[in-house]
Amino acid sequence: MSEINNIKPGNLPNTSNPSRTGVAGEKSSGGTVDARAVSSDTFSLTDTASQLQSLQKTIAAMPETNQQRIAALREAIDNGDYQVDTEKLAQNMIDFERQF
Repeated sequence: MSEINNIKPGNLPNTSNPSRTGVAGEKSSGGTVDARAVSSDTFSLTDTASQLQSLQKTIAAMPETNQQRIAALREAIDNGDYQVDTEKLAQNMIDFERQF
């Protein structure tokens, strides 16, 4: 046979022999693990994943919902007793928009 890209027929892995494979970390024909073939896996988080992870930590640190306060607010709204401070609301909207 002829050589193709410096690969000789005698240098090809023997796929018919299950004890010798081309997979990293598996046994070679000598029964030992080929340390040169073992590679380490690495990973990195994208910016979005990092932001999500940060948000999850922030949410986990937040106090639980105050169900009594929510019930009281709902009752005040239903009764017409809840008053909105329009100036405070407007200022909060302006502050929110300035963030972006």
